[in-house]
Amino acid sequence: KTFGEALVAAGEKNKNIVALSADSSSGSGLTPFQKRFPERHIEFGIMEQGIMGFAAGLATTGKIPFVVAIAPFVTARPFEMFRND
Repeated sequence: KTFGEALVAAGEKNKNIVALSADSSSGSGLTPFQKRFPERHIEFGIMEQGIMGFAAGLATTGKIPFVVAIAPFVTARPFEMFRND
């Protein structure tokens, strides 16, 4: 809950903040941000490789991505993409 509320507060101050979720919006407390800024929330489902690549792309355009996912998957699954890029 605290994370979601803090992200909403940050999102109100900075329109470049984007929240990305790998099928974990409700469990991570991201729901307040999703409701307040639906246009800046993207749900990827179970696609950790894609979400990290997308976040990297957003960052190159000046956006500030916050990625929410289950820790073992979001760290181990996208490793090959980072290594190869």
